[in-house]
Amino acid sequence: MPVLRRTTSAFLVRRALGKTVFDAAEFLGLGIDGKGLVTPITRWARRQGTPEAYERATDAIAAELASSPLIDDRHRRTLLTNWALPPDAWHQIADQLKRRPSPRYIADDRARLAATAYIWTQATHGETQFAPQPAEARNDPELDAAWSQDRFTIGHWLRQNKVPFYQQMKPLLDTYTAQLARADDAARSSLQLARSLAN
Repeated sequence: MPVLRRTTSAFLVRRALGKTVFDAAEFLGLGIDGKGLVTPITRWARRQGTPEAYERATDAIAAELASSPLIDDRHRRTLLTNWALPPDAWHQIADQLKRRPSPRYIADDRARLAATAYIWTQATHGETQFAPQPAEARNDPELDAAWSQDRFTIGHWLRQNKVPFYQQMKPLLDTYTAQLARADDAARSSLQLARSLAN
């Protein structure tokens, strides 16, 4: 499914840019090199029972995107490349949690770094595996290994929304994400305005 999702993203961007699907994949930062690109599409269309199913599905997605406010996820990813949830913001979130941590809770600072990956995926509509490595983990192989696992584990518990401790954490992280996204979009608008005034 992730390969189909990434391929479809590339096909949609190709439509918008008027370039090749490989140019679109590069624009998106996806590791699609062209090998087997059509295979996931063919398999999906075969399951739908008609070769035109994929084209109709991408048409519907394109129409939905065209009718919604446009979000520059690429800009958000650029702004958040070296970002991590600040410890003070994490402690403010943690202080609002009324339930005690479950046995599946991950140690405090590790949880903050994993929550950073969750916020990044929500704000940029990206995938967990593409979340930027936190600076703290870059020179610490043990912390990097833990973060690599924790970001998937905590992200799963948050999205699953069944573990009580993470059920109460999720809306707090989602609220923080919405505030962060608004700030990023405002920064982009200010930058665009400054460029317009400079010309």
